[in-house]
Amino acid sequence: MIKNLTTLLLTLLILGGCSNELDRCIKANIVVDEKIPSFNLGWIIADLQYRSDFDACLSKDPVAMEYRSQRTEISRQKRQKEISGITDKEAKDLEEQGKKIDSRYLSGLKRSWKNCEDIYKRKAEKICNSQGIY
Repeated sequence: MIKNLTTLLLTLLILGGCSNELDRCIKANIVVDEKIPSFNLGWIIADLQYRSDFDACLSKDPVAMEYRSQRTEISRQKRQKEISGITDKEAKDLEEQGKKIDSRYLSGLKRSWKNCEDIYKRKAEKICNSQGIY
């Protein structure tokens, strides 16, 4: 019983030491191309120029791509109606459609954003793992 307890405690100490080493390694190897903005629906709709790994991640995310497509369609409809003379009711309807799309995708987009924020940590973790630090 005491032998098992001693083995367990030693294992936990070793694992704890390794996790601290991994954390230090990640901090040393994390490189952020530029400051990641706070969560913003406008940023997701924007035509990202792949300035950073974050932009590339967000541009390729399926949820963000679907959201961007639907919001772009609303904008296209609005521009088209403005050319032919949009009524206040049509403008209000399009705005309501946009709000519905925003609320439908909000939680998924927040998850996607967080996933893309973590891209730098995952890259640093791969470097550390390739050096044998787990």
